Amino acid sequence: MTQTITDYPIFEADQVLSQKHLNQLVSYLEEQDRLSRVYLQGMGIVCGLEISKPNATTIHVNCGTAITSLGFLIPFEENDYTQYKESTISEDFLAADVSKHGYLGTIYQWADEYAALSPCVELLSRDSEDDERQPLTNSILQNKIVMLLLESPLIDEKNCVTIDCADKGKRLELNVRVLLVDSELLSKLQFNLSNCAFNYLSRLKLPRFNVPKTNLITGNHIFNAFKAVINQSKKTLSESIQTVHQHFEPFHGNLENFSQLQNALTIINSMHQKFDDTLYIQYVWDWLNDMAATYNEISHYHACQLSICCPKQNDFPFHVLLGSAEKETASINHNNNLYNYRTHFINTGINSTEEKEKHEVLKGLLQKLIYQLGSFWVMAAPNQQQVVRITPSNIGCKLHSERAIPYYYTNIPTLNEYWSPILTQKALHRNILSYHADTYNTSNLQVNQPLLYDLECYDFFRIEGHIGQDYAEAITEIVALQETYRLPFKVVALNAVEYANQEIDISNQSGIWDDMELDYDLAKEKIYNITEYVITWIKTNKKKIQEHYPVMNDQSITNLESILKESRNLLVDDLKDFIPNYEGFYEVFENLNELFIMHRLCISLINKDDMHPVMEDLIDHFDEINNLFLEDPFTIINEEVQRRWGNSVKELFLTNFLQKHQGIDHEAGVPKGGTFILIYADTNIFKKPKPSEKNNIFIDRIVSYKKLFDFNEQQLEQVEKNNVVKKRARLKGKGKPEPENDKWLEEKRQLGKKFKAAMSQDNSKLPFATRAFIENQMNDFFDRNLGRIQVTDNTENKIPQRVIIADFYLPYICCGNGDSINIIINQEVDNEPIVADFDHRDFDENDFFTNRDNH
Repeated sequence: MTQTITDYPIFEADQVLSQKHLNQLVSYLEEQDRLSRVYLQGMGIVCGLEISKPNATTIHVNCGTAITSLGFLIPFEENDYTQYKESTISEDFLAADVSKHGYLGTIYQWADEYAALSPCVELLSRDSEDDERQPLTNSILQNKIVMLLLESPLIDEKNCVTIDCADKGKRLELNVRVLLVDSELLSKLQFNLSNCAFNYLSRLKLPRFNVPKTNLITGNHIFNAFKAVINQSKKTLSESIQTVHQHFEPFHGNLENFSQLQNALTIINSMHQKFDDTLYIQYVWDWLNDMAATYNEISHYHACQLSICCPKQNDFPFHVLLGSAEKETASINHNNNLYNYRTHFINTGINSTEEKEKHEVLKGLLQKLIYQLGSFWVMAAPNQQQVVRITPSNIGCKLHSERAIPYYYTNIPTLNEYWSPILTQKALHRNILSYHADTYNTSNLQVNQPLLYDLECYDFFRIEGHIGQDYAEAITEIVALQETYRLPFKVVALNAVEYANQEIDISNQSGIWDDMELDYDLAKEKIYNITEYVITWIKTNKKKIQEHYPVMNDQSITNLESILKESRNLLVDDLKDFIPNYEGFYEVFENLNELFIMHRLCISLINKDDMHPVMEDLIDHFDEINNLFLEDPFTIINEEVQRRWGNSVKELFLTNFLQKHQGIDHEAGVPKGGTFILIYADTNIFKKPKPSEKNNIFIDRIVSYKKLFDFNEQQLEQVEKNNVVKKRARLKGKGKPEPENDKWLEEKRQLGKKFKAAMSQDNSKLPFATRAFIENQMNDFFDRNLGRIQVTDNTENKIPQRVIIADFYLPYICCGNGDSINIIINQEVDNEPIVADFDHRDFDENDFFTNRDNH
């Protein structure tokens, strides 16, 4: 719209005025009035004019105001419309004669576009008494749009009134008519509908990691869970990004690499494939979440340009559209095609500045999304060490632009310019925090070392650079940073390996032995003293013993001495070295116990009529050694060590940790007051303790020694019956279990499968969350009791040992080591002073603490 009347007359005293002077002045003022509305305020429906439907054949339009694209003001009173009539558009409007009034040509040049609306259907109010009125019906309203038409006919005044035939001139009327117009007809006309289409995008939410829950036991389970959620999300995300391309291409298609948004799925698949079998798969998931968050920021903005500096006067020069005649305005959302058939207000002039700033932000967000899509990259070589850094950031409902820039992007200085368009507008983008902040801001310590300054505005800490590092080194670095900068979170490291049916090399553990070492040393010393004493006594009384017990010949005594000394040598100096070999030592214990039981039985059989005192002493000394086996101090020590290990070390396995803490999540960091969880895989901790070859040889010597005794079957049964150590071992599940053949194992697993299938069918009517919980618990039960089916897992073998493969967080501090403090409130206190009772007749120690009547 442009100014067509650029001058106006200046009147002088006693000047003769003509109609030209007056019309030129009025036209100038009238045009200035219209230009002021359109250029300084805007055009479209300012407020109100909303349609409601009391019933199917009644249209209620509330009061409101509108401005046409020519600047005409349309004030409107509330009314109900229940009737209509067939009508036409005035020819004095469609083809106004402005030949003698050229200044009106700029107005009426657009009038002929409304000729297509004639004949038309005009709505009549409930109280209208027009002779041609008819009641509204559903068929009349079908596919119709309500239009307020400012019909402006240029009418010739009558030249002759009674006897006066002087020329009366023309009259310009401004009549607001409420019309029903077919929607297809409107689409064919030249009136602009696109400016009124907001086209807001729907918000996007990606699935949560490992929900519904599955058992996360090994590193491979974690990788598979990340891959599953990536595969589940990338198609939805890419379609949303393509929608961004479709909506904003008409306005921002000239942005660099804007066409990449159309190929989002191809780019995402390419990156996913490159990092699918690496330790950095979690960052692919983070990357998708970044783009989803940026998309959601973009979704706050509409696609069309509802802010213009130079409005077009032909968009809707004499009308505004109110919307569908069949639906209420409030029921039509932005994604409905009918939304286009309402003339929304378009800001101009002083109101367009804010809109312009919004669209600059939108443009920046689009550039950010383009760059995010095309610049993802992380180090693919685990042996290339990264520096561990902690960067303050934000999570939750805060905008993605308010978060720190992650480290898995290339060309960070360029991305920094796009990351927060609002800060970029203010030239503050170099203050954005990032793992790579030193690449774009080398001088500001508040950006390079943000942990030195106030952290009140941040609720999250990004922790990066640790993936691929040795877990011990990584946790040391992170804890050092956490303690140095007094950061409010805790760090734990969990081993993601399957430990069921595995033996742990407990000698690698530390911090749980202390007092147990003393118990072990005392038990070891007791065995040494007793066996040494017995050996010395036997050697001293050898002749008497051999007179009454010929089995104890010189060779037998020498062999027994050697066996006892060698058994003592099995008790190594350190408890942590003994525990892994406990099972082998216990087997030696069993055989020694049986050996002395055989000696006792043999002595009883040989000396059954008259037991010589030296034989009684020999039996007593053998019993002293045997009592060591019956006391079984090393089993007690071993069980206590295992119990302590079970309460501490086993908690550091991922599978055990998750049984107590189900709410883990992943955000490449930890919130304030949370627990940062590092995941690594270390299968080197497993060891299958079995007697060494030396122990086997030693046991063979004991067995060979026992061949000295020629017992019958009944006597051997008696020896077996008296072997308390062996019976105790069986009760506690020690010893070698009977091997299960493959057929029986398979039958057990098939039974478990059938039972789980039956249970799943029975649970089919339960709520989803309940069903998932029951099935997960049931699967875990059968896995633990029937054994997991072992499947060759090549991926698991590729996982480097002892390096960080993933991280998670808990939103609270877990696994605290503090003591419990019990505070008892409102406990009744007896304030009566204690009076002792010193009556000597019945005095005892309790009389110091008694209250007695003191009168």
